[in-house]
Amino acid sequence: MASALDYLVAATIYRFAYEGHNFSFPDSIDGLQSNLEEYYAVKFDQGVSDKLAKALGTMGVINYSDDRYAGIIISADQNRVNEIFDNLCAQGGIYKSIDDIANSFYKKVISNDDFWKDLRRELSEAGETRSGEYEVVIPAADRTVTVLHNSPEGKEISGVLDTVIDDLSHNNEIAVSAGSDRQRYIAEAKSARELMRGETIRRQAVYEVLWKFFRELLAKFKEKSLEWGIDKVLNLLDDILDLIK
Repeated sequence: MASALDYLVAATIYRFAYEGHNFSFPDSIDGLQSNLEEYYAVKFDQGVSDKLAKALGTMGVINYSDDRYAGIIISADQNRVNEIFDNLCAQGGIYKSIDDIANSFYKKVISNDDFWKDLRRELSEAGETRSGEYEVVIPAADRTVTVLHNSPEGKEISGVLDTVIDDLSHNNEIAVSAGSDRQRYIAEAKSARELMRGETIRRQAVYEVLWKFFRELLAKFKEKSLEWGIDKVLNLLDDILDLIK
């Protein structure tokens, strides 16, 4: 039976193959982590990214080197990635050929809390965890942020949501870019704004309603991210999530 790490490896190889030769492969683990976070709209832990890169290197999917001075450097040849991907897909199982069903399959896996719990357990049993070094960020339903809307961070986030709603509602260029998802974006932004008005907000809601939404906006509207302040908001949300682990 495939392990949780096997699923993560499969999802990552799929992501590389999906973009084909248009994909600019990252040259560092931080770059790999950021790319996967944006693509799958989920927060990765550095330790998980390290383990993933090593697994990909062992399989020959990427070139992985750890120099005493230069640090860890990764690279990949797209033709080699595609060749390995095709061979793995021929075996079936958790490796899926590129189509809409496969895309949905991997995104559902990566967004599943049980997947992350199993992955954390696997790394722990393999001796890969030390004092939470490889802690995977999983929403904790019983932890809350108190009066977030009155804090400077809360006001910043609410202001960005107001701007997003206004642009999506009245800016024709943005409306065209949003396409058929425009009304959904507006509805989700309004839901997020209502969430910000509560006296307390559960950590799970911060992650699911706010963090994931802004991640999706960043991926969809890269040219507006600076103007809207999405990068700053994501940094604020990362800090908030870290405080209430």
